[in-house]
Amino acid sequence: ILKTGNDKRFYWNLKEHQSTYAQLVSENKKVDWSDYTPDYFTINGYSFPDVLDDTTSRIHGKVGDTIHVFITNTGQSAHVIHFHGFHGKTIFSSITTKTGWIKDSFPLNSMETMIVELVPDKSGFYSVHDHNLMAITAGGIYQRGMLTLMQIEQ
Repeated sequence: ILKTGNDKRFYWNLKEHQSTYAQLVSENKKVDWSDYTPDYFTINGYSFPDVLDDTTSRIHGKVGDTIHVFITNTGQSAHVIHFHGFHGKTIFSSITTKTGWIKDSFPLNSMETMIVELVPDKSGFYSVHDHNLMAITAGGIYQRGMLTLMQIEQ
């Protein structure tokens, strides 16, 4: 059950893209999805470091805050989101067997939704990223893609 009042809420739409398909789609041409090989990975349409400017996704809070991260994977690939520094708890999952998990990595299948609750116990900057290393690239450039930072203050 979500708290009301002082909880902090952040929203993530995970999606991967195949850049060669963008031109085909824009020209209303047929795409062969059986040969799907994504090369860009985004949170709310942004890759790292641009995602850091997205106030709806960039987690910031204080030690002891209750933080809820609403995550939806609208892409076609599975993604495993890994939180450094803290364990979270799934308080909702569209796959009900995942509700109540306490861990630092959360797998999301295509079209799956999850709410992760975090209560930080220490201050600092912590990374959050997809555990599939390919997904922290954009156009083949490492340390882009599904990677962001959490800022937790005292």
